[in-house]
Amino acid sequence: MSTHKNPDTLALIEDLAMLGETLGFIIEQERPISDRGNGPAVDLAWLGDANQRFPLLIFEIDTCSSNSSTYNALKVLAKDSESFEKPVFFFHIFMRGNDESSPIKDLQEQYRTHNYRVYRIGSNSTLPLIKDVLSQHRRLFQSIDLYNLVRTLLKSRFFCNYTEDILRYVPLLKYQGDSLVPIARLRLVENKFEELFKEKVADLFAHGEIISPRYDSYIGEHWATPIHIGLMQFWTQDISDKWVNTLRRWQENSVYPTKIGPHFGLSRDYDEFIFTLAAAYWGLVAVLMKSSTSGGSYILKQYWDVFTTLKDHPSKASYFWAVWLLHIAAAFDTESLYESARVHLNENFNGSSTQSLYSPLGYVPGDDDDEQEVEVDRMLVPTMVSFCGTIHPNTDGPFDEIDLALHALLDPMATSTWGPRIARLLRGNRSAPKARTLK
Repeated sequence: MSTHKNPDTLALIEDLAMLGETLGFIIEQERPISDRGNGPAVDLAWLGDANQRFPLLIFEIDTCSSNSSTYNALKVLAKDSESFEKPVFFFHIFMRGNDESSPIKDLQEQYRTHNYRVYRIGSNSTLPLIKDVLSQHRRLFQSIDLYNLVRTLLKSRFFCNYTEDILRYVPLLKYQGDSLVPIARLRLVENKFEELFKEKVADLFAHGEIISPRYDSYIGEHWATPIHIGLMQFWTQDISDKWVNTLRRWQENSVYPTKIGPHFGLSRDYDEFIFTLAAAYWGLVAVLMKSSTSGGSYILKQYWDVFTTLKDHPSKASYFWAVWLLHIAAAFDTESLYESARVHLNENFNGSSTQSLYSPLGYVPGDDDDEQEVEVDRMLVPTMVSFCGTIHPNTDGPFDEIDLALHALLDPMATSTWGPRIARLLRGNRSAPKARTLK
């Protein structure tokens, strides 16, 4: 057990232990220096595995500087390597004290050429301490769980105020893997990380190329780029068509006329995406690009290209695309395309159910799906003026455009619930998001 009694010192030891576990180390408190298990011990030892004889990283915590502080360094650094191999790094932390304190000054002078450093909590040394810990971690590991690292920092008493600094520092260490996806996960649960997420998305387009990381969901893995482009338009409210042109460049950079279009037969997965998800997917992109009239026009053209191919053979897919064409055309005040979709639905399907019309599904249900059209609730599709004037209550809880995009990128089940949310945001019926805190 630790011999420390000071509550702040014990809290810091606990914070460091949690941090070490998150970073993949085996943690031992009061680890004896001698193999015999007696004699002096270090406050905190981080090991690579439970069978390791000597710690990789050592932490000594002194409540204040005193003559005994020198011994806490000597008991490690003065040992010969045969009896105790030196650690990769030795962190000597003081809860109180300053640079002019005699023991601290003496230790800094004596051991500045060793892998040893002195830190003073509360005197601008806390952030350098975390950075140095991560720098040593990078010497030993090629990857890092950035999401859980930040969760641990947020739960700690001494490190919780440095999460954004650390998120900007970690990419400099050149770990394997990209930091955008974990930062996206962090933004989904706490709004304070939005600026960092925005910077990471902007970096994808910084050099004139279009780069897309791999998320865990189907949409995020295969179709993330238009969502990233839409996010940039949403954040910048650009009026120069920069992001519309970027979307056009992505969409038309294909061996076929477009990446998302009526190019059936490429693969079963592609056909299934076009038939069952792509209409709602374009709706999501339209939500994000709603500030751009030319963006809306370009997205409507993509709708029209698919819809005109499907409408001559009425089916679940043509119904699905027609319903979503109603919403996009109404959002961008394009009555002619709205009328084309309305005529298709009224003449071939006797209109639509009220639920499907105003809270449409985000996917085409299968034959055995529970979400079937309710015949008794069927109605003819009204004119665009009447459609736009009908307000339906929000029954799905608070959310915003960024939440919607992040769920699509990160959540494999997002497409089962995104339809009504997309439709609601297209109509401008936005719900203010609740303040969220990462647990």
